[in-house]
Amino acid sequence: MIKNGFTVNVYTKPPLFAYLVGIVLFCSSILLSSLMAANKSIVVKAFAKWSEIFFISLLIFYWVDSIRKLQFIYLLLFLSCFAFPLVTYFSIFTGKMNLMSYRIFSGYEPLFALTLLVPLIKAKNIYSYFFAFLCFIAIVLSLSRGAWLASMPVIFIITNYLWKGKKSILLILIIILIASLIIYEPFQKLLSWRILTALNPGSASNSERFGLIAIALSAFLSSPFIGIGALNFPTFLMQAGKWDIIRTKIAATLTPHNFFVQLLAELGLVGFGAFIIIIISLFSSLYKSRDFYKSSKRYTVYWNGLILFFVVYLIAISLGYVAGHFRFYMALLFGSLLTFSKEFKDYYAG
Repeated sequence: MIKNGFTVNVYTKPPLFAYLVGIVLFCSSILLSSLMAANKSIVVKAFAKWSEIFFISLLIFYWVDSIRKLQFIYLLLFLSCFAFPLVTYFSIFTGKMNLMSYRIFSGYEPLFALTLLVPLIKAKNIYSYFFAFLCFIAIVLSLSRGAWLASMPVIFIITNYLWKGKKSILLILIIILIASLIIYEPFQKLLSWRILTALNPGSASNSERFGLIAIALSAFLSSPFIGIGALNFPTFLMQAGKWDIIRTKIAATLTPHNFFVQLLAELGLVGFGAFIIIIISLFSSLYKSRDFYKSSKRYTVYWNGLILFFVVYLIAISLGYVAGHFRFYMALLFGSLLTFSKEFKDYYAG
């Protein structure tokens, strides 16, 4: 590929080809699902949303031809995630919010920001510790069980790193956490209540989640090949008439709280298979570039950060759904991961 007078060698063509095949199949599956859709107009909306995601990812793949540009996308991704807890911290600092308010923080955004900080922590960037601490507090106080579960790989990696070379920092963090639980009663009550309700299968929230997944699976069985129609799960839910498991009053926005189950229900095996091809192509791009760039410290930071973000993002959407800013994250992430199938022009300078 020739761009702006520089040669950009796409040395792992299979990932790019597989990604394009996955995109075509996935977008086609959205249109195909309209054949079974009760609400056909909303299928067009889904097609537009997903086309936007894939178009932006391909633009990023084309534009990023240097580590410097990859660094820009990496920073943009971090800032777009960290902005959420930052706004909340500002509201707390100005007295507009109380730190111990119920679910004051969103959970996934600070978690995504934390994944991008992990390689910087390993690279001994002193500022990354401060931002990571802010992200960790936001994740804990989000009271989001999904964010807590998705954070396990990140916490394991950070704990393992600190245990091997920074035991003093790890012990200080553990002491602060334990002291907060013992001394600050509101913090203790919030966490204990959330943990107990999360572990209780009979809680209203858990019952609703299990019930929605069961309905989604029945929707899949009703049309296993092409699905019930993109974004048509709420319509299927309302037609099923199982209101006894629903807590929210806005059924039109409900999902099974599992993106992959939602894919099976709405797009069937065709759409689900196409998305798996996309995921495999991105992992292939990462796998085939793992040894090629080992000698570049800058590149290694971004490679490690984005693959951790990718893994945590997949866990997150398996516990929720893709909407709003999550689509923006997906576009930036997919495009960045695909760029690893290219040889950057300034690699040997890094």
